[in-house]
This record gives sequence, C-alpha cells and structure tokens, in this order.
Amino acid sequence: MKSKISAAVFGVVGLLFCSGFVIADEGDLLAFDRAYKNPQKALKDHGDKLELPVISKATSDEDTSMPRIVVMKDLLKDLSANDRADFLTSLVLKNGRIVSANLGPLRKNIPEESVVKIVKIIFNRPVGKGIKGNNAPARFAEISKLFKDVPADVRNEFLDSMTFKDGAFVSAYIGGLRRSVELERMDEIVKTVSTTGGAIRQFDSRALCGNGECYDAYCYKPDGGSWNCRDHNNSVCDTSCHDY
Repeated sequence: MKSKISAAVFGVVGLLFCSGFVIADEGDLLAFDRAYKNPQKALKDHGDKLELPVISKATSDEDTSMPRIVVMKDLLKDLSANDRADFLTSLVLKNGRIVSANLGPLRKNIPEESVVKIVKIIFNRPVGKGIKGNNAPARFAEISKLFKDVPADVRNEFLDSMTFKDGAFVSAYIGGLRRSVELERMDEIVKTVSTTGGAIRQFDSRALCGNGECYDAYCYKPDGGSWNCRDHNNSVCDTSCHDY
C-alpha cells in the first residue's frame, strides 16, 4: 500500500495533504518540518495519513466560478479572529503564491466542502495568466517567522488585508506596519511576500510600479477598465496586479 502511495506522491504534481497541512507542489516536495524533507521518511512515518491530491492542475482560463481577486479577511469571514490569525500565520509563500497552509483552523470552523473551496481559491493557478518574472532565486516567506517581531495586532491587520489575484499576492494595507517598524524592516517584509520581486518605489501615476512593488497604491479595477495599481494611501501594490 505504501509503495502505491509513494509512486503517487512522486508522480503527481498538485497538492499533498499531510497531517492537517496542505502543500502545493511545484515540482518539489516542499516542507519545513525536518520529517518531511525526506519523502521516504514521510511515507514511513505518516503513510497512513497521506491523501492523494484533490487539485492537480491549473484552473481553466475560462473558469468563471473562480474569483480572480480575493481579500483574506473576506475569504475567511466564517472563522473567528483568533482562528483566522492562526491560519494566516501558518502560510508559506513562494514568490508571492501560497504553497503551504495548516488546514486545522479551517476544519475547526467550517465543513469540509468549504475547506476544499478555500483551498482551490488560494492555490489558484489559472492557465494563460502567468506573471512576468525574472531569473532571481525563489523567495520563500514563512509568515510566522517573517512577522515574529511585529505586534500581533499589526501583523493581523496586514494579513487580513492581503489580497491575491489569480493566486498571486497583489496588495495589502501597511498603515499599522508603517507606524510600528522601521522602513527597512517594512521593505524586507514586503519584498519577501511580493510576487514580482522587483524594486520597491513610491507610487507614480505615470510610471505605476515598474516591475516591482510600490507604496501608497492598491490593486483596483474600475468599471470597464483593467486591473492596475491605483493611488491609495497606506497600501502596497505589486506589479502582478496588472493585466498583461
């Protein structure tokens, strides 16, 4: 039985559910627990708890049931503030996309079908909506570690406001963060969760955000227009907001 599970784990590109965690696989078995860095050891220790992926392919570009843009607080509205914070601080991002999360806080509050729906949304990978990137090394953001020195209320304010478009980070509110930490520390946090990974600049309506992030702007789509970074105090916008 374990040999069959082993073959499935190594042969499928999708999601791996393990002991209450979900991991989005992008070619590597991604985990930060020592026990899971070795897939064979993970199978030996937890083979009876491994489930095959429920999502293994990018969503269709024509899938209108999948919201293009989501704000974490809205998406997790059925969770208590404490459970929402527990879920959001468990996230791991790779180049601005969620690749790991603890599903415990979700399962504690909502039925499994709602858990699956949220998982599909946060791991959304639409076909044909790639993000312009560069050849820089991958950036991993373990949220619990990234915000370890940030006051809990400020951290939660930022995480609640995190906005994802087509599964990629595009915007967040930075008012509390700006008041609580030095600019260099805020830059570090923003750069670590960013999608495009370019330089951080102040928003300019003419230059927009270049190929990076800009302060005092947020991701917005006017009626009849396209998604773009727009002027907005105490927010940050990532170039991945733009419709290419």
